[in-house]
Amino acid sequence: MGSTAITTGLSAGQAIAANIIGALVSGLVSWGCGEFGIKYGLGFPMMSRSAFGMYGSYFVIVLKCFSNFVYSGIQTYWGGIAMSVMLSAIFPSFHRMKNSFPERSVYLHLSFSSCPTILDIITWRSLMLNS
Repeated sequence: MGSTAITTGLSAGQAIAANIIGALVSGLVSWGCGEFGIKYGLGFPMMSRSAFGMYGSYFVIVLKCFSNFVYSGIQTYWGGIAMSVMLSAIFPSFHRMKNSFPERSVYLHLSFSSCPTILDIITWRSLMLNS
C-alpha cells in the first residue's frame, strides 16, 4: 500500500503516515462495531435487524455468508500451497511425484470440493456432540 501511495505522488514519510492513520481509523471502526456485541451480547444478525429491519437483514446476512465463502476458499487455497511446500521440504520427491490420475479425472475435482466439506461436517458434528 505504501508503494502505491508513493507512485501517486506522496513522499515516503507521507505514505507511512497515511498507512498508520488508515490502520488506526479502521481499527477504531472495527472496535466500535464490536463494542455493542460485547457489551450487550448481541450477534451480527440481531444488529443487522435493528439497522435494516427484519427482511433487509437477510440481504446483509447473505452478503456476509458470501464473503465468508470467498474467504474460506482463499484460505483453503493458501493452506494447500503451504502443505505442498511443507511436504516438498520434508520429502523432496513429493514435488516431482507423477500424477497418476487422468487429466480430466472427476477425482481431482471431487476431492477439491469434498475434502473441506467432509472436514467441516466432522468438526461441527464433534463440536455439537460435545456441547
